[in-house]
Amino acid sequence: PSYTHTLRYEFAGETGTIASGVASSYSWTPALTMAQLIPAAVSATCTIFCDTYSGSTLLGTTQTNCTLSVPSTVKCTVASVVLAETVAGINAKFSAFVQNKSKVSVTGTFNQGNVSPSYGATVSAVSVNINGQTLAGNGSVTNLLYTSGTNSYTLTITDTRGRTDSYT
Repeated sequence: PSYTHTLRYEFAGETGTIASGVASSYSWTPALTMAQLIPAAVSATCTIFCDTYSGSTLLGTTQTNCTLSVPSTVKCTVASVVLAETVAGINAKFSAFVQNKSKVSVTGTFNQGNVSPSYGATVSAVSVNINGQTLAGNGSVTNLLYTSGTNSYTLTITDTRGRTDSYT
């Protein structure tokens, strides 16, 4: 009963104190912001150290490893998509895409980097599927649009953790 403990962690090169003056037990929930330390992984090993004191005298340190996992909801997301006519003069004349004349660029903006919801991950790949055409890269330009009426598309991103998000 006269012993106290200081709990520390080391995770992905970062160290910190979890709690000091712990008597016999302690519950810790790692901060979600720690996911920023592993932008290209979904989990990593965390080492927890327990320094035991009698008064102010350090008696010893024990350690244990655990795995911290990034929740599946933490990923880069598609924020918006802009479709733009690339054939000169069509948009000014018709204010619409024209069958057999229009070529469309598909450009997405993404929530990524050291902000929620991606916590460190960045977009590593972008693909667009429009009327059966599959295009690689943000800002890709379609072939001529041959389908009349409604044309559907899906922009899919993959982030550095291998997680995907789509916008249709």
